[in-house]
Amino acid sequence: MTALRAALAAALDLVTPTACPGCGHLDVVLCERCAAPLYGVPRRVDAETPFLHDGPPTWAATTYTDSTREVVLAWKRGREDLRGTLREAAGELVDRWAALGEGPVGGVVGIVPAPSGWVRRVRGLLVVRDLAETAAAAFAAARPGVEVRALDVVRRRGTGHLAGLGAGARAAARGTAVMRVRAHPPVDAWVVVDDVVTTGATLRAVATALRQASGRPVVAAFVLAATPRRSAAGM
Repeated sequence: MTALRAALAAALDLVTPTACPGCGHLDVVLCERCAAPLYGVPRRVDAETPFLHDGPPTWAATTYTDSTREVVLAWKRGREDLRGTLREAAGELVDRWAALGEGPVGGVVGIVPAPSGWVRRVRGLLVVRDLAETAAAAFAAARPGVEVRALDVVRRRGTGHLAGLGAGARAAARGTAVMRVRAHPPVDAWVVVDDVVTTGATLRAVATALRQASGRPVVAAFVLAATPRRSAAGM
């Protein structure tokens, strides 16, 4: 069976050769140049994100532009061969954040992915849950005194299918969505994980739901990339 899979993969490569989604370079899953931004120094982005001015401290590895945007979109659309690199990048982000002295040093911390829509759940494309599981493992390794649990406990209701909508329309829909928190083990603090932050509406809604449901604080949020804000001059 392994030989058959290898033969099928080779045949598929002849028809649709592997290429870096960031730049189109052939015969490589992800080139070094396009991968490099994903391993950037953690940067706080909540102050510059519209819906996060009163939200949790939010950290990003890079900006959601150019090759990074193409890489993340390719993964979300089913490029499973990118999974390892993007998970590794999420772990590196959390590890560097912990090295800054941020976050709890004891107690129980729940790492929660931003909720995926029903279409993604049906298709099994739960990329944010992948990131949250990696973030949990990285934080547990960085903080041995913390009991870390990856908890996929938030669901979104009332928005319908958001694909194809512009950023403003998505933000409006998410801002009015009802976030439902499922039953979970007790925690002392929460951390929320998403792939990209644009307006911050989803992260804020998730953080609010977790606080209201548990009475526990949301101490941080992590994203691989943050959409850059337009300057006043460029608007």
